[in-house]
Amino acid sequence: KKDEFIVFNQGDTFWIEASERVETLRVYDILGNMIMEKHPGDTSFQLIEPLSKRGEVLLLQIIQADQRERVKKVYKH
Repeated sequence: KKDEFIVFNQGDTFWIEASERVETLRVYDILGNMIMEKHPGDTSFQLIEPLSKRGEVLLLQIIQADQRERVKKVYKH
């Protein structure tokens, strides 16, 4: 089974798709400060993140239903 975590964004809106249900999503700035935590409980969802500016690099940490953790670096468009 392929394990995927895909993120698309436009402005403040991020669309997230994962191969397994996401229990917790945390958004960090490049300095490691957590700026948001959500508990979507789904494999596909949207996230509105208005605190960072366009051009910033963000780190998205997901914790899936089986407690696996993954981190993805994203560039806010």
